[in-house]
Amino acid sequence: MSTLRIGPMAAAADGEELVTVSVPRAFTVTLADKREVAVPAGMQELPKSIAEHWYSAANGVTPYIATKPAKASKAPETQSGDSAANGVTPSSGTLSLKK
Repeated sequence: MSTLRIGPMAAAADGEELVTVSVPRAFTVTLADKREVAVPAGMQELPKSIAEHWYSAANGVTPYIATKPAKASKAPETQSGDSAANGVTPSSGTLSLKK
């Protein structure tokens, strides 16, 4: 009797949460119902049950956590609070250097 080899999305239960993960190398996990799930390497959206499977962890699968870009900070002002003291003056939305 041969096992059925499927992709990770076919193994998802109806309405199961998907998790973005980093998969360092491709592997195949065999589920309790004898279905083989082929998981390709790279950034993947996997069903939570596969992403958290012990064999996925053993193959280096880690959740992808996006970092938020740092907010642009306001340019530091001089002690006098005047940016012109730095040799830069605003002019119609552009900056020009003082001579």
